[in-house]
Amino acid sequence: MLGIALTGWLLTAFIPWRVARRIWIGVLLGGLLVMHLTDWFLVETYQMPFNDVIIEPLMATNPEEAQGFLTSMHIDWLSLLTECALLVLALTLSIALPYAIRELHKLSNQSKRFHCGVQWAVGAILLIVSISHVANMISHYNHNDPIYEILTSTERICVAQGLAQRQIAQSGLNYHIARPKAGSVSSSALQKEPHNVVIVWVDELYAQLMHCYDPQVDENTPLLDKLIDTGAILRSDSTYAASDNLGLSKAWTFSLCPKGSTESWDRHPSIYGILREAGYDSYWVSNYPRVGIGLDVTPQLALDCDRSYHTNLRTGLETKTARHTYDGDVLKHLHRAEERPLVSTIHLVGSATNIWYRVPEDFTPFNRNTIDPPTELDGDSRDNLAQYYNLVSYEDYIFKEIIDYYAETPSVILFLSTSGAFGEWHPYRSDQIPKGSIGQVLFLAYVSPLMEREYPRVKSYLEELCSRPFNLGDFAPQLCKLLGITYQPQTSC
Repeated sequence: MLGIALTGWLLTAFIPWRVARRIWIGVLLGGLLVMHLTDWFLVETYQMPFNDVIIEPLMATNPEEAQGFLTSMHIDWLSLLTECALLVLALTLSIALPYAIRELHKLSNQSKRFHCGVQWAVGAILLIVSISHVANMISHYNHNDPIYEILTSTERICVAQGLAQRQIAQSGLNYHIARPKAGSVSSSALQKEPHNVVIVWVDELYAQLMHCYDPQVDENTPLLDKLIDTGAILRSDSTYAASDNLGLSKAWTFSLCPKGSTESWDRHPSIYGILREAGYDSYWVSNYPRVGIGLDVTPQLALDCDRSYHTNLRTGLETKTARHTYDGDVLKHLHRAEERPLVSTIHLVGSATNIWYRVPEDFTPFNRNTIDPPTELDGDSRDNLAQYYNLVSYEDYIFKEIIDYYAETPSVILFLSTSGAFGEWHPYRSDQIPKGSIGQVLFLAYVSPLMEREYPRVKSYLEELCSRPFNLGDFAPQLCKLLGITYQPQTSC
């Protein structure tokens, strides 16, 4: 704003032609009006003026969550008042200078020629500065590195909009994976009645560090323990990740692409495309951002659903603001089947990012002094393991809340993680991983009483599935069999 005040208003007084001077002042007034109306709207709506922090939220899929994010930012009223003060100063000088020059002109006959020379020089400077500014802005835009400090509010919005559209195209948000062809999917009587199929997918929640899987672990899953003991939840002790590569593991789990295929996974339909053809609505709710580094599979899967909601707007949000996004935020955005059967995917971050930002203060029963690890750990390692146990305890609470939400409806809930521990030593506990546990993942199943009563085959099928070794590369075909859906891949790809 200081640059605009000096070059736009102060030097306007030296433009040689009165008509041109008035036109230029009108243009500047119009531009400043738009800029200040823009800032006023952003402050009123989002409680902050426009800056680089706002770009990613503008790409968000959830308007009300975007407003909540921006509300949590600090309001920079001081910068707005400074800009207004500079504007008043520039306007005062722009009015006073022509009067002073006119008075000087009366005192000297030679001042006219000098005045005209200064005016032409200033005009040349304004032209050079404008061309340089535009060229600089275009250069930074082309290199995806805009310097927002040198741009006006209106320019910032135009540049940010262009960059957002470019990032959307580069991130594949407008891209759909293969769809099954008509006639390739046949459904059963199950699809004729409304019911819920819920997939709770948690990243990097290791079964070896959950008490419900290993009794030697500190009691970090008390709610799941009770449900497993009463038989309400089925537990698989031999389910394994589809791949040690995180991206492939996700792709092979949630698509019909055969495990180990050299083809790109998105040349095959996802489970959501199959279930859609069978008569299901699909819904995706996630605590991941829609776009982010490393999200090379989940955006396409979310986009293949009929609806999606993302409670987390940006990667690394907690490092830039005081607001943390927890996996429990998704609990406010669950949905049940109404007129048609519904498949819902609840995608939770788990420990995929910094675990120290993943747990609310109310869920921290463990610390370095209260845990009892099977191996000797130093202080920092004990802190990390204790925090991981806190995370597991928090996910235990979330799982129970999800079960309670669907308990009174015909529902089947599958809890799983696509990432297992593949190294020789466990990443948190630092003990050696037994051969039979390498790549093991969480897999739990819950069938509501109403679902069990109306469709007893569903629970018996899951009991058989949990009793034998199972690779998540077969998850999509097994889910189709569970729901009585037949898919003929040779007619669709």
